Amino acid sequence: MMKRTAVLAAVIALASASASPALARKTVRVGVLVDGPSARMNQTLDRIKKEVLALTEGEFDVTFPADLALTGDYTHAGIKGMADRLFDTLPADLVIAFGPFASHVVARRGVFPRPTIAVTVFDAEAQGVPIKAGKSGVKNLTYITKPGHFRRSVLDFRKMVPFKKLAVFVYQEIYTAFPKIGEKVAGELKAEGIELVFVPVPEAAGGPAVKIPGGVDAACLMLTPRDDASSARALIKQLNRRKLPSLSPLGRHLVERGVLVGISARENMARRSRRVALSVQRILLGEDPAGFNVLLSDGPPAFTVNMETARAIGFRPGWDTLTEAELLGRKRSAPTVKLTVRDAVKQAVAANLSLLAGKQSVAAGVYERRKAIAKYLPSVGASFAAAFIDEDRANPLFGGYERSLMARVKATQLLFNEGALANISIQKSAQQGREQQLAELELDIMAATASTFLNVSKARTLERIRKADLAVTRKNLELARVREAIGAASKADIYRWEAKLANDKGAVIKAVSGRNQTEIALNALRRRPQEEPVEIMDAGLPGFDPSGGQSAITGHVKDPWSFRELREFMVQEGLVAAPELKQLDRAIEAQERALLSARLSNVVPTLAFSFSLDHYLATGGKDAPDLSGLPQGMSGLFGSQDDTSWTAAFSLSWDLLEGGAKIHAMLQANKELTRLRTQRQALALELERKIRAAMHQAGASFPGIALSRDAAAAADRSLKLVTEAYSRGAANITVLLDAQNAALASRLAAAVALCDFHLDLINAQRAMANRTFFLFSDEEREAWFRRLKEFSSKRGGAR
Repeated sequence: MMKRTAVLAAVIALASASASPALARKTVRVGVLVDGPSARMNQTLDRIKKEVLALTEGEFDVTFPADLALTGDYTHAGIKGMADRLFDTLPADLVIAFGPFASHVVARRGVFPRPTIAVTVFDAEAQGVPIKAGKSGVKNLTYITKPGHFRRSVLDFRKMVPFKKLAVFVYQEIYTAFPKIGEKVAGELKAEGIELVFVPVPEAAGGPAVKIPGGVDAACLMLTPRDDASSARALIKQLNRRKLPSLSPLGRHLVERGVLVGISARENMARRSRRVALSVQRILLGEDPAGFNVLLSDGPPAFTVNMETARAIGFRPGWDTLTEAELLGRKRSAPTVKLTVRDAVKQAVAANLSLLAGKQSVAAGVYERRKAIAKYLPSVGASFAAAFIDEDRANPLFGGYERSLMARVKATQLLFNEGALANISIQKSAQQGREQQLAELELDIMAATASTFLNVSKARTLERIRKADLAVTRKNLELARVREAIGAASKADIYRWEAKLANDKGAVIKAVSGRNQTEIALNALRRRPQEEPVEIMDAGLPGFDPSGGQSAITGHVKDPWSFRELREFMVQEGLVAAPELKQLDRAIEAQERALLSARLSNVVPTLAFSFSLDHYLATGGKDAPDLSGLPQGMSGLFGSQDDTSWTAAFSLSWDLLEGGAKIHAMLQANKELTRLRTQRQALALELERKIRAAMHQAGASFPGIALSRDAAAAADRSLKLVTEAYSRGAANITVLLDAQNAALASRLAAAVALCDFHLDLINAQRAMANRTFFLFSDEEREAWFRRLKEFSSKRGGAR
């Protein structure tokens, strides 16, 4: 027992001796050194403090005394003096250096009497900061670095804007303090065909304008976000006047002031703050920071483009840039239209050209029936005739004038004709058929518009998912670069991620193209400018409910029995409402009347009345012979004729025999009627099949919504675990690629599942001709669901 106690005491003593001095006390005083006064630096430092305090709360009493917080003057000499004071005279238990100057000066001290964390080291090797296998290897020293960011930013910038000679503008003090970094990166980029020209920028405001070197075709501003930004603003204006494309590798702060392109890490400060807090915790728990990993993947870079600057210098970003970049100051060619599915359907019904043409066809059909009715209305005609007769043949006594001009008026009235009477009924049925044909076209337009609306929403969702997957690939590429830097992976990993990045960009471009095509289709259905921007108001699709009672419908999909009731109800409703069947019903009515007319044509006569009035307007030639010498009885036989005569007549006629044509017409009409009735039966069966098939499709896709979401959640969890394992070196790139692809496929399936269910529901509602589904009349919709409820109650009672 005493032996075990002695061993335990020895272990405790040894641990206490090797632990950091901070462990000897409960309260830990943190000294802070920053480059100089800056609102942005203060915000970041506040974030670091919060992360440290939150992580160590309850375990250590960590404080940040005001007298241990030193602010430099952005000069190498001034910051070095403050660093000496912080290490040699001030009672700090742990030191945090923030900013490129402070981090550079502190990390190069060589000997560290207390634990030290340098937060912003650009390139350890070029700066002369100790690094070995991804660690400092120096007692009490750790730092955070991400080498290669500047080089990759320049290469990414060249993909956007081709150039050969790049002017790099950097503050004078930084240029003086870090000359080796510039030499190193200049050598690396020279191998890529890029010449760098470094141009020092004075920090004081009001000085002479910075001279832009001749022959440069692009500029890079390595200017930190200082509060005194007047010199930076003047330089940016000068570059834009020269129409030189510009880059800010340190983020978007200068892009907001006029730089063309900004490239920064999205998660920079958040990740660095957490890394600092974890390092503080590990130090306080007794670990030596010499063994901490100093490399940090700040996450995928964020691209920002100032579109106002782009317009000013004549730059147009390509598809590759647009797949990832955030565009500041972007102008739209037209105001964005906010559109709901109800609005889209109503606008299509009101303005679609196919529907307007169909309405004109129906309007024209009205006159076919009126033309048929006109056969039973009086017919009046007038004519004029001029006649010339041979003098030898002319006999005015009998109206045979040598020259005459006669006017005639004739009126007829059809009193009864079976064919004409049948045509009135036939044209009435034909017009009703045209109206049903228009209703069928209207339903097609409604369904097409609602489906296209959903396809726009689906395309936008797929575009967002593709862009999110592109960001994941960017992140994994950065992770692979960190692993390659510390020797945990080879450049082969980087090349594979770069290949995937290129493929993912292509997928995003295709997704954008697909979204544009669906928007064009939607605008065409609504007869709007086809590239008019549209904002789909669907709250991310789950809130989309074209029926106004989605829960009432989906409630009948929850089990096989309720689902069968729903199918039977929709078949019943569909066979009653289908305009296709109604159109055939009207055709059958017309054919039945035509058959009856053909049978009656042999036995039913045509009855008509006619009246004509003739009047000689002028006559000429030899006069009529003088009959005064004839005996009185003889002259009376000839009488006297005036210039006007009239005739009234009734006619009754039968067409008895036309070579068998009537019999053949009757037989043909009978066959045609049989054909139409058979066609209607076939169409009813086909409509029933469509309704049932569409409902089964919807029934299968409905449970897939929840299942696909579960699969996507599981795939995302798997991707997170595999990514963490990959970052630790416990998983290879193939496993991570498979996990990412599986997560992408699952997210795509989950996004499509809900939309596909609504599309299937639209197809089913179109098959059953449910106009209330698309027109959104509250009264009709309530009546439809009331009938469904009554039908379900009856079927439920019968079970």
